[in-house]
Amino acid sequence: MTTVLQTLTLVFDPRGRCNRKGLLVLMLVTLFLQSGFGALVFGLGLALNGPVALVIKLTFVWVAISATVQRLHDIGKSGWWLLAAITGLIVWIALWGGIVPLAVAMNYGVEHVRLFSPLFYVFVVISYLPVIAGALWLHFRKGEDVANRFGPVPNGTGFARCQRPEPVRSHTSDALPA
Repeated sequence: MTTVLQTLTLVFDPRGRCNRKGLLVLMLVTLFLQSGFGALVFGLGLALNGPVALVIKLTFVWVAISATVQRLHDIGKSGWWLLAAITGLIVWIALWGGIVPLAVAMNYGVEHVRLFSPLFYVFVVISYLPVIAGALWLHFRKGEDVANRFGPVPNGTGFARCQRPEPVRSHTSDALPA
């Protein structure tokens, strides 16, 4: 039980490291929990909005961000890479989900980019390519085999807490000079 609680605390803390196994297990557990919440909400006929739903959704988003940052730490990269990736993704989606379809519609007609048209699906697939590539890279990239600046090598749970370095102590005597 202690290991489960320790792992849960590691999941919510973006400091430290998460290896491929930890990320895969966490994503499967998250998918299971999200499906369970979805089935519960659908089964009870509840609306998926309001403050409780918002807290649940934000919790899942935080776990995903935390795990991604920890996985970046495991491969020796800063968590700031996630912000760079999100920025690039926004630009990519704006280009392939907005600018290029708009240009096609203006030059060749709206019917080419209408909902459910073949070109619509091409743009959707192209928009998701960076997300799929990034997820595959995170899942398949081998982590560093040694402790790095983000923490020790993850243990059997797939997670490792960032250990703060001990303050450097002077080896001189604490005695006052005579």
